[in-house]
Amino acid sequence: MKKNFLSNYLLSIFSLIILCFIISMPVETNAQSPYPPSGGEDSGEPITPGTPSTESVTEESASNIDSPSSVDAFTCTSPPDNWLLKAPLPTATYGVGTTSDGKYVYAAGGYGLTPLNIFYRYDPSTDQWVTLPSLPTAVYNALTIYAQGKIFVIGGYNGAAALSLVQIYSISTNSWSSGASMPDIRQQMGGGYYNGKIYAVGGYQSGAIGSASNQTWEYTISSNSWAFKANLPNLLAGPASGVVNGNLYIIGGRDNTGAHLNSTYIYSFTTNSWSSGAPIPTAVNYPGSVVYNSRIWVLGGGTPFLTSEALSPDNPQAVNITQVYDPFTNTWQNGPMMNMARSFVGSAAVGNRIIAVGGYGAGSTDAVEVLNQNLMKVLIIYADANTYPAGLRQSIVTQAGVGQVDAYNGATGTPSLSQLMFYDVVVAYSNSLFSNSTILGDNLALYQDNGGVVVPMVFSFTDSYNISGDWWAVGYSPFNLGTNRFVAATLGSFVSGHPLMIGVDTLNAYFRSTTTLAPGAAQVATWSDGQPLIASKGRAVGINAYPGDYSKQWNGDFGRVIVNAGNWLWLGNRSCSSLSCSPVKTIQGSISAADLTQTGRLLRDNPPTTCDAATACSVTGADILNFDQYQFLNNTSIEQCVTVTIDTGACADYSLHSSAYLGSYNPSSLCTNYLADIGASPNQFGSYSFRVPAWQAYTVIVNEVDIEPVCSDYTLTVSASDCMMNTFLTPLILKSTP
Repeated sequence: MKKNFLSNYLLSIFSLIILCFIISMPVETNAQSPYPPSGGEDSGEPITPGTPSTESVTEESASNIDSPSSVDAFTCTSPPDNWLLKAPLPTATYGVGTTSDGKYVYAAGGYGLTPLNIFYRYDPSTDQWVTLPSLPTAVYNALTIYAQGKIFVIGGYNGAAALSLVQIYSISTNSWSSGASMPDIRQQMGGGYYNGKIYAVGGYQSGAIGSASNQTWEYTISSNSWAFKANLPNLLAGPASGVVNGNLYIIGGRDNTGAHLNSTYIYSFTTNSWSSGAPIPTAVNYPGSVVYNSRIWVLGGGTPFLTSEALSPDNPQAVNITQVYDPFTNTWQNGPMMNMARSFVGSAAVGNRIIAVGGYGAGSTDAVEVLNQNLMKVLIIYADANTYPAGLRQSIVTQAGVGQVDAYNGATGTPSLSQLMFYDVVVAYSNSLFSNSTILGDNLALYQDNGGVVVPMVFSFTDSYNISGDWWAVGYSPFNLGTNRFVAATLGSFVSGHPLMIGVDTLNAYFRSTTTLAPGAAQVATWSDGQPLIASKGRAVGINAYPGDYSKQWNGDFGRVIVNAGNWLWLGNRSCSSLSCSPVKTIQGSISAADLTQTGRLLRDNPPTTCDAATACSVTGADILNFDQYQFLNNTSIEQCVTVTIDTGACADYSLHSSAYLGSYNPSSLCTNYLADIGASPNQFGSYSFRVPAWQAYTVIVNEVDIEPVCSDYTLTVSASDCMMNTFLTPLILKSTP
């Protein structure tokens, strides 16, 4: 089990977080490569010493950046991800059709006081709206999709009837035309674009609940024709939707009775069939939805309305939550909440920005919010000649979404945890000895525990030039130690559609390792000779290739793989302030007769469960007992050991008991999903621990042992080794009843 450095270390650097003092990084010297290729080393200007750069590399300027700047300090002021109000839509509207061509957001139609034929273009870089030629027919709740240089506005509602028309805007000619009408009238559809075809799914066939459809229609752009595909498993309308990894996802919405759905349906373009994914935590109708970094973001939406007041035609209670689905792990997480609760909201993604447009809260709104996902910051730690990281840095910095790439000579110094925490991704490679491989490994372990992403490359897991310390000894590395191999190879087999392989077409290298996969690692790609190339384990992605320049004996999309690793595993900006987070949640609770009830209780004869020793679940008694429940999420990509402590204060009575469950708790079946329990009921104080898999929710229960217990008040503490671990799910289940 890994040594627990984190809590003591965080205390020791608290003053750093408050004062954000200047830290000077070591000055590089040339490091002679122990493996010179035939022909000798490259010559050239040395790369700048490896201090974090203050230079911001934007998408527009990335290609013009040749080397990092040299400064003596780094900043601790990087802002967290949040939604910012921007220039309003020129017309207040809901049900506006929105899409993006990768540079602009287009907004078509909607409903104000009447159906609208407005058509606007928004530039997120300048925060300005431009009026474009109006829609030929005013509609709202239309399926709006960008494809092949055109904006397709499909179906919708004109205030009296659902429509089947297809309105097509050409960006190049700035004009509208008509496409072949849908075979049926439809509004509030889900859908997406894939491989030259647009898919329209579900929707209402009129303006009323009860007319929902389960049909799937495929529109081929080249032939301007429609074809019927496999039906949805359910009648629904108003879902979120998005295309990821060769599948179309239809999420939430309302069924034919008006009930809100938490379903996730997955359509395979290859097999023309539907399957189910993890349900969305909060069922919503007509939210915004965008695909960003291979995840589907569900923005706001309507939930079942709790009063008789009619807020909209569909009567939703608008929410401001964002829910993020990862198709590759089939899990949900929460994103930052929007400033405004809204349903019938338009949405799109441009670069690193997610945009929410218009919608319905207490009425139509013109509000526009933009979520700026902080641009990725990457650090390359190398033990090599100081000219050799230049090519790798350039291959990373030119990728979209990257804001900063710095180089640090690990042969002459070792970055501290606080220095590493400035970055979102740390790449480590070597061609000579690291200055202190043990301290480097210890710091990388702590960095990864705090949410950072580590990408080791050759020869950092080869021979005597490897990273050591906790990062190696505890088993963070995706690869075992290997031996040097100097044989050219190209990209071989790989997992198609894997988030690490998005946009990766070519990988070539000469210097590699005869390594093997470490226990628990997942192979993503191989070299053409079958040797491992890319593997993942937890928050680490190993790349079996030497990236130093020499005579540039590598080429291809290595920078893309590294950025993909960040996009896939990165939970957000790792600013200095993240070091102030606490891996502990403390809750003051009390059992009352108003809480929900369970039948019987767990047997208290076992010792407390530990992470290293599980206990069996057994139930005793048939009393009707009250309980509180609290739900948490392991929102890291590694298994976590969680400790729960319950304190009943001055009351020395065996009245309360605590247990934990993977996912949800079933009060009618106390051993279903059982993880752990405290054993004997707490005599004032007691604790237990258990393991939670990556990305999994878990529920902590506090229940009475006897009816009307003497001790009803308690303090519950839940702790883990990772600051990102103990995050409450939304909505938080604090008590069984208000």
